[in-house]
Amino acid sequence: MSQALVRMEEFTPQKIENALWAMAMINAVPEREVLAGFAVQATETMRHFEPPNLVNVFWSFAIFNIHPERSLAPGLQGKPFIDALFARTAVVMEKFETQQLSLTCWSMTRLRLQASPGAIAAISKRAVQLAPY
Repeated sequence: MSQALVRMEEFTPQKIENALWAMAMINAVPEREVLAGFAVQATETMRHFEPPNLVNVFWSFAIFNIHPERSLAPGLQGKPFIDALFARTAVVMEKFETQQLSLTCWSMTRLRLQASPGAIAAISKRAVQLAPY
């Protein structure tokens, strides 16, 4: 994984999502420094994240059971990463499908993440739009 840190600036949203998802699927919790590297690169490229990327990042952290705001490498605060995740989620929420919305909400609940007011409003609005009745 140290090789991933060296090349982290090459990681696109899809590469970040895929790497985190794959590690979560095989229950390989990455070291804090690796997670911090993903968080920094994700924050820097967040404007390019689409719903599948966001969902899998939220889901991966939930499977790792690692609260990104409190559990990243020493000296690195996860708040900018969380703030960027919620801001982007609010921007692209209208593109979320039912399963993507439910996985995001499940992940947020599992990690006890405090969503921004904008994210809560966007999630609530989308939930009503997707309701089957």
